[in-house]
Amino acid sequence: MLDDYGFSYVWNYPASVDLNKFHMIFKERALDVFKQNWFNSVSVNKCLDSYKNYKSMFCFEAYLDLLPIRLRSHLSKLRLCSIKLAIETGRYGNNAIDRNRRFCSLCGLREIEDEYHFVFVCPAYDHLRKMYLKVGSHYERLFQRLPAFEKSNK
Repeated sequence: MLDDYGFSYVWNYPASVDLNKFHMIFKERALDVFKQNWFNSVSVNKCLDSYKNYKSMFCFEAYLDLLPIRLRSHLSKLRLCSIKLAIETGRYGNNAIDRNRRFCSLCGLREIEDEYHFVFVCPAYDHLRKMYLKVGSHYERLFQRLPAFEKSNK
């Protein structure tokens, strides 16, 4: 690990190291490398296109603490693309569907069923939008403070 993080000299010349500070420097370097690797893997993974819209840094999002646990769990699943939307389910199995043809089966709009469609567009989920994003509600204000989430192909 010392070699991997650029600290080979510590092994070769241990007397040159301030042991009271080295663990903090090493930890900081390990975190920096982890964050760079995280960012690179998110950037190149096509399955995380939606995730990239609202997550540009590896950090805890404070707004999650403002939500009830049940809603926090659902929002996290939505952000992680782990809900069963056609954009995800259509890529599996022998009958995989081209990405641009993974339409919502709940409405007749012939739009791709992705997170944007689910949250903002699909009439089948109007009742949820009305329940959680009521005009002037705490959740509407919270939702408006979330990072921008725009449809990339519109």
